[in-house]
Parts: sequence; structure tokens; C-alpha cells
Amino acid sequence: ATRIDNEQALPLLQNLLTELMRFQIRSKDDANARARRRIVMGLREVARGLRAKKCKMVIMANNLDEYGVIDDKLQEILDLCEEWDVPVVYELNKRKLGKALGKNIKISVVGIQNADGAQEQFKKLKKIIRISARVVMMPTVPTPPQPKKTKPPKKKAPKQKKPATTANVTSASEVASKSKNCSDPVSFAKNMVSAVAV
Repeated sequence: ATRIDNEQALPLLQNLLTELMRFQIRSKDDANARARRRIVMGLREVARGLRAKKCKMVIMANNLDEYGVIDDKLQEILDLCEEWDVPVVYELNKRKLGKALGKNIKISVVGIQNADGAQEQFKKLKKIIRISARVVMMPTVPTPPQPKKTKPPKKKAPKQKKPATTANVTSASEVASKSKNCSDPVSFAKNMVSAVAV
């Protein structure tokens, strides 16, 4: 998927879409118009064209909203484009994409199936996309290798204490007598812990 930085790309893309739509409307009266279909619009139609390996380029709006079902369809389109090496362009928003096609509605996705009549613009746009894709693929600053992620060690379950028996029980008087022999608080605490642990 490519966002083109070249200032020639936007007018070239709009001109390409306008010309293709003009030729498609003109050929509607023809009996074989479906066979000469130049562009398809909408998620379902573009996905169908990609599955049939008919789409040569996909233009996707750059302001698509996030909805559950639509995201799945968009991801399917992007996966198919990647699988069949079809360029994807994100240059226009939904309103401008519709306007370039001569429609008064917002359009999310357009697939170009046949560039007859606008072959020159199509070739220029494809060349610009190829150049900008190379620029995107070559990073300017080398990135350091990322350390491998390791799983945190599993926490062991705490050991169960054995129930106290009569032999292990320390009386309160024994603890008190041990604590009287200690002058500093640290040794007092140690005696208390050892007396309770016994």
C-alpha cells in the first residue's frame, strides 16, 4: 500500500479515474459492456475482481472508518492485493474519490480492471508508484536488531505449610522469655520469627 509523495500523482490519478469512468459510461450502450468494464467500485466488487485476477490497481480512500465487518473486507482486499502483487494507492479521501468518478456519493474503494483509453496515465501512475515504493522500502537510517522476546518465567505455586502439631506449638510464655533476652530490635525480630517457625 502506497501513499505517494509526488505532486504529479494526485492530478494524474484524478484524470485517470475521470477518463476511465467516461469510457465506461460511453460503452454502457454496447452489448458487451460488461466484458469491457474498466473500473469497479465498492468493497464487494473490488474483492470479486481481485479474486478473478482482473484488477490491475486498487485505489482506496485514505479516510476509511473503522467498522467491524468493513475492516474484515478491507483486510481481505489488502491480502489479495499483496498475494497478486496489485498496487494499492491511498491518495484521495472518500468524497474526492467519488468526485473523480463523477459521482455525488462517497466511494471507499475502486479497482481498475482495464486501462484502455487512459493507458498513458495508467503507466505514468504505475511508474510513480514503483518509484515511491522503492523509497519506502529503503530505510534512511539502519535500525538496530531487535532483541528476541522471551517469555517471562512461570511463577511457582507457593509451598503449602504443614499444619501445626502439638510438638511444634510454641507457647506465648516461651516467646516472651526469648524476647526479654534481646536488647536490640533486630535480634528481637529474629527470635520472634524463629520462635514462631519452630
